[in-house]
Amino acid sequence: MNFHTLIDTAIHEPLAIASNEHVVGYVGADNPIELILAAQARPIRLRGRSSLPTANADRFVEASFSASSRRIAEQWLAGEFDALQTVIFSRSDDNAQRLYYYVCELQRTGQCAGPTPLLFDIAGIQRASSAAYTVESVQRLAASLGTVPAQLPHAIAQAQRRFHLLNRFAQQRAMGHIPGTLAHRVLRAAESQWTIEFDNAFERWLDSLRPTTTYRRLVLVGSEPADERLHEAIEAVGASFIAEINEAAHVDHVAHAYEDPLVAIATRCHRRMHDAQAVLRSADLLTKRIRSLQADGAVLWLAASDTGLAWEAPRIEHGLRSAGCAVLRLVLQGADADAATLERVAHFSRTLEVQ
Repeated sequence: MNFHTLIDTAIHEPLAIASNEHVVGYVGADNPIELILAAQARPIRLRGRSSLPTANADRFVEASFSASSRRIAEQWLAGEFDALQTVIFSRSDDNAQRLYYYVCELQRTGQCAGPTPLLFDIAGIQRASSAAYTVESVQRLAASLGTVPAQLPHAIAQAQRRFHLLNRFAQQRAMGHIPGTLAHRVLRAAESQWTIEFDNAFERWLDSLRPTTTYRRLVLVGSEPADERLHEAIEAVGASFIAEINEAAHVDHVAHAYEDPLVAIATRCHRRMHDAQAVLRSADLLTKRIRSLQADGAVLWLAASDTGLAWEAPRIEHGLRSAGCAVLRLVLQGADADAATLERVAHFSRTLEVQ
């Protein structure tokens, strides 16, 4: 199967494999994939089906929940995840951890069935006690998943290969070799295609890339977009997002060598979460990142449901402007960009001066 077919299948039929394979779902970006692989299961990130109406879920979950969380709740209530044995919710993602408690209560009261929900907690502060707490969280999760210790070295190696491929991918994208629309689809597919077949196809595709020309280089900063509509809007006027900076973005970290593989996995997760969040909370780090990308402009796009991140908007905008970057500020946005928003993004991109 070629790479583009694998991408299409992963995006449009992510749960198709659950009928005949052991699959573990996960919500949020900060989850120890290696533990799932070492439990001889297939990891799939649950995002919620795009544009899915949520009338049933809205009876139970708050309006302040992200659209993705409400859509996951809708699918859960409809029994679409019943073939999964377990779903892990990352506590570092506010929407994910709130959804975890709601799902637990809905199951307790008999409103829904579905897989066993598990909460994975990473201590966010960079200190020894936080790192030790994260190790304990990894150990508890490994026990709950039935992770096989003998499988951990192989699982870590598989994850490291994927992370190295994603590093290559990010470098090629930053050079303008991959249109943002395609890049976003690749990243979405990679979250539910943890197979050797996908990695081999991914590597061949990266090897085959040839330089392309992008007239305007933009960066999408803030919330994680649900689909490719923002990307399509700017590509229609000759621009492309060469990177996305959000809390779920890939960070160049792999598991370092430790005597205990669980400590290696915990350390990677702890560092990844800290570094992904730090860029959005430090104007200096963001300025440095934007300058390294040589971006012509940035779209600061913040969904209304990202309440914690909204407080960082002034700092984020300051960091972008300090890098000499033109900024389009779009805050308190709906989860799905409407026509007016897409036109504003296109107009900004069209009139942007190339550095």
